[in-house]
Amino acid sequence: MKLSEDLRRSVLQAAIQGKLTGGNQEGWRWVKLGEIGEIIGGGTPNTSNPEYWVHGRIAWITPADMGTLKSKYISHGARYITEKGLASSSARLMPKGSIVFSSRAPIGYIAIAGNDLCTNQGCKSVRLYDGNLSEYVYFVLLAMRDDIKKIGSGTTFKEISGKTFGSVIIPLPPLDEQKRIVERLNELLPLCEEMKGE
Repeated sequence: MKLSEDLRRSVLQAAIQGKLTGGNQEGWRWVKLGEIGEIIGGGTPNTSNPEYWVHGRIAWITPADMGTLKSKYISHGARYITEKGLASSSARLMPKGSIVFSSRAPIGYIAIAGNDLCTNQGCKSVRLYDGNLSEYVYFVLLAMRDDIKKIGSGTTFKEISGKTFGSVIIPLPPLDEQKRIVERLNELLPLCEEMKGE
């Protein structure tokens, strides 16, 4: 339902403006994503080399894996790669708590890494310098998703480069306020989801 999706978007926007928690914006900063974490691209090992895939234990995420996600966390996709596969490609292992963002086909799927994992080149991720920020940054990017989509470039299909993604500016309140925002969104967003089924 469009109404429930509009409500969800409004709730997210209000949250990142501090309107849901009754707090003021004292102590808030505006920061680039690249200032609060390392922007990491992905890669794909040679798919014709079984040494890179067979019996792999490293979770390897693609936008297609993220498209069916029902949770804010992702722990694995349809495929795994081996240590040799990781070493042979531009994929990089990211720690639990990193933010995974699909940067093409399509732009805008978002998840938090539930464990160490890597992605293909269809994702740009943020390895946060402060692991306490994970849920807050997840919700901010969810709220800003439509705006981020608009800055994609490309002729065949739109894509967000690592440089562009790292330049995205987000509001960053003090940690206590971040926690209050996350708590409120964890309460309210499930209600918006329930409305979709009505």
